[in-house]
Amino acid sequence: MINILTLVVGSYFFLKPLYFWSSGIPQIGDILLVSSFPIFVLYIIKNKIKMDSSSKLTFVSIIIFIAYTFIVNLSWTLIEQKLEPLLYSSYYIFNLYFVIISYLVITKGKLSLNSVVVFLFFVSIYLLAISILIPDPLPRKRFTFNNPNQFASYCLLITTFISYLLIKCKDKLSYKCIFLLLISILINWYLTMLSLSAGAIVAVPIILFFTVIIKYKKHIPLISILFSLGVVLSYSILSSNQEFEDTVNARIQKKENMDNSIGIIQERGYDRIFNHPDYLLFGAGEGLRYRLDSYIIDDFYKLELHSSYGTILFSYGVFPFLFMIYILYKRIKNDYVFIVLLISISPYLLTHNLLRHPFLWLFFIAPILIDKIYKGNNV
Repeated sequence: MINILTLVVGSYFFLKPLYFWSSGIPQIGDILLVSSFPIFVLYIIKNKIKMDSSSKLTFVSIIIFIAYTFIVNLSWTLIEQKLEPLLYSSYYIFNLYFVIISYLVITKGKLSLNSVVVFLFFVSIYLLAISILIPDPLPRKRFTFNNPNQFASYCLLITTFISYLLIKCKDKLSYKCIFLLLISILINWYLTMLSLSAGAIVAVPIILFFTVIIKYKKHIPLISILFSLGVVLSYSILSSNQEFEDTVNARIQKKENMDNSIGIIQERGYDRIFNHPDYLLFGAGEGLRYRLDSYIIDDFYKLELHSSYGTILFSYGVFPFLFMIYILYKRIKNDYVFIVLLISISPYLLTHNLLRHPFLWLFFIAPILIDKIYKGNNV
């Protein structure tokens, strides 16, 4: 059964980019993952699952957060007599199942470090193949995703996980594996450029910079060569497309005009925090945006707060926000690499809400997953 679950989790990475329906509706990858639940239950019944203290603390923290968000959303469902807030809780429950089954696959599936490296490399090649084989007439590329930010988020989160693996497992990685992972990072950086997501485009070089500074100073010449070749190749490909260049200039101009007129606070929906301070104690829940006064909300254009951190604070209140800060503080003592990478992607998390993205939750449990992979410890 563990082999079936391993196949399901592996397939999910390749099916996740395939959006056949509108966002918010389970896609084919999500359906496959949910369909594995009976197998998961049977496996749990037949095999006792043990966790070390670090793994227990991580999962207990996640469960506490999700339970609290469920209470908040359930409360607003009862108050407003609408089911929309519970829909958001279902995303978090799905993500909890994803990280649990991923942990199970890593600890029981006997995956070697080399196999994980090769897998991440092929995921990156797969994304590159999609960008080449599937035409996208839009200036901001999205390919099989529903929008460019979904595309950029996928590439950025995969890059973050790869970087964490590069740093934590450096002394066990062969030169071939290091090369494959570095190439994977450069591929994902090129793909974020196609999405024209400014936050992701900036974040990937920052991640690579910290990866080099922390563990790969001796490899600076090789990495510099690869990085330079990546920049030149990307520039030569992208600059040959006049429409792409025009779109970049237009997007920069649009951002400048928007920043001058309203600023990022309103443009990303942070203004609702100041307009509704009464929600900060218990939380406003997610959805039901007709209750809120915000620049990006009107009768035709109703959007969520574009921030992962801001959503935790505004939608669920100060208690889970302080709980998150406490957990991160504890992490600093034991795993500064995780904090450095989290800071690297924080500009993106401050301007995009990725709380519903399963790969963000995968990054949250990366320390225990990579530790298991590194030690070859099947609990």
